[in-house]
Amino acid sequence: MARYALLAAMLFGLSGCGPSGQPGTHMFLVSRDMAEALGQDNYTATLDRARSGNALDSDPDQVRLVTEIATHLVEEAKRRYPVGRDWQWEIHVIGSDQVNAFCMPGGKMAVLSGLLETTGMDPDQIAMVVGHEISHALLEHTRASLSRDWLLQGGMWIVSKSLKMGALRNQSALENLNTVLLPMHRDLEREADALGLDLMASAGFDPGQGIRFWQNALAKRGEVGRGDRHLEAFMSTHPADAERLARLGELARQWHRPEAKP
Repeated sequence: MARYALLAAMLFGLSGCGPSGQPGTHMFLVSRDMAEALGQDNYTATLDRARSGNALDSDPDQVRLVTEIATHLVEEAKRRYPVGRDWQWEIHVIGSDQVNAFCMPGGKMAVLSGLLETTGMDPDQIAMVVGHEISHALLEHTRASLSRDWLLQGGMWIVSKSLKMGALRNQSALENLNTVLLPMHRDLEREADALGLDLMASAGFDPGQGIRFWQNALAKRGEVGRGDRHLEAFMSTHPADAERLARLGELARQWHRPEAKP
């Protein structure tokens, strides 16, 4: 019974320390400094690879637009979130067909040119995605995910040794646990969706126009199925569905209430 109690305790710990979907309620086993150091290492390696392939900031117009958008979003992020005020924020454009963007812990950002081409260089759509990624960093989702993976791997190692599980059974148990914990990942996306839209709207961008990125992405995925690997790479980590789009639409409408107009 003690062995199964250990497994139950591990699952409880993975579920977090507060109500689902509430920012700041995640359990952190990895320090903020460690998460930011790992982010910096990954960022430096990513930029070095892009630079070696002549794919770093190669289009001045793209760099200018992305920098301007990020500047407004970062100003709003720093105003509202103390954790980001001491970060050395940085953003680059990486030439790639992939439709993606990211923000590492510590404010290290990049936008892939495939995203810019997909949006037709529309500032509001770009701000929607970059705001979403900045929100992941502000809410320390990478740190939470690192803590989750650390606890999951370590806890399963202890359980497997205690229960004398073989390697295959241990891997199967890990996969099953990951499936059980998928709602936690969806909660992280919901948090970043809500804060990202709030940030971009507060920074002066149009959320109604911004959510067209998700509308177009869903439409394109419906047209090409899973054959567009460049889009699918983004959609797999940022699951977009009708429920998500409806929620974003409702949030966007809150910024366009008739009584709020001058």
